[in-house]
Amino acid sequence: MKVKTLLSLLLAVALCFAALCGCDTQPGSVDPTEIPAEPTAEPAAEPTAEPTEAPGDYSVTEYIEMTELIRFDVYDRGDIVTGAEPPDDMEQLCYVWTDESGCLGPQDFCVADGKLYLLDTYAYCIRVYDIESGEELRRISIEEYCSYGGSHIAALGDAIYFIGGDALYAVDASDNIGVAAALTDIEPDTRELTIDKTYVVDEKLYIKAYRSDEGEATFTLDGDALVEAQPPLWLAGQGGDGLAWSYLTYTDAEHTWQIQSGWLGVDVHPSYDVLGVQGDRLYMHFYHTEDESIRVFDPDQNQLFGGMLEFIIGDQYALAGFGADNNIKMADDGSIYMMCYYEDHAALCRLEIPALD
Repeated sequence: MKVKTLLSLLLAVALCFAALCGCDTQPGSVDPTEIPAEPTAEPAAEPTAEPTEAPGDYSVTEYIEMTELIRFDVYDRGDIVTGAEPPDDMEQLCYVWTDESGCLGPQDFCVADGKLYLLDTYAYCIRVYDIESGEELRRISIEEYCSYGGSHIAALGDAIYFIGGDALYAVDASDNIGVAAALTDIEPDTRELTIDKTYVVDEKLYIKAYRSDEGEATFTLDGDALVEAQPPLWLAGQGGDGLAWSYLTYTDAEHTWQIQSGWLGVDVHPSYDVLGVQGDRLYMHFYHTEDESIRVFDPDQNQLFGGMLEFIIGDQYALAGFGADNNIKMADDGSIYMMCYYEDHAALCRLEIPALD
């Protein structure tokens, strides 16, 4: 008995000592006052390397042939600069850029249904020509609708649309003009709005614009209002490591194309413009100081066609109104046209793009 009593006493003393030392006598139990260890961080994922080569052949080695369709006599630019009066009949086109007067002459054009629609800012009219014969069919005066002769034009169905002042105007088949939508739908203070281009894709009218506080966006005509296009129809650089690897992304209702400018085989970052979409094919115009090219891509980023233009913008020709981003247009049937300027005349030319299977 004495031995058992002594053993019990020693066990009790041991348990008390363990409790005072904070020892855990129950396997798996956790001290609630203990601070848990920091979890081990997951290793960072390796960044995806930029591709070093295009998925296919992106070379452009041949010039695109051009067919001159309509020839325009032009009013002597030197006479305008020296202050001479232009011809009263306005039969000739005026092309001039001066620091004093700014841009005079045609600002934009489009081709639809076999007709050329030329927005002649200096003459405050829209000139309509037959593509095949070159005959001028009619002139539509727009002087009372915009003080500076309008800026952009597009044709859809029986209507012709142009930008003037704070509105998008529509001209019907009888040459009646009315407001199609207010540009205040896009930006309440239209002084903060820059219209980049108007164009038609899949029988819908789009306006690409820049708002000073929100950047680039694309709008479409919905009834009598301009609303943001859904899904957005747009083209933009999307980062990358330096200019050589900027992404050019274009999206419509069915497809997205993503092209890396480094694939284009040029040493400088090109400017670019979308000409249009035909089915699942994206037609683009690239231009920079070295050359100009027309290229066609499918949604898998394959270049289906690439051809250079014989003329360099700003070198052999560069006159009023038409900048590099609006002197080449795609018609509703997929044909591509270009306004060319020479020393003594201007001409509408068709670019002979080969048929793509």
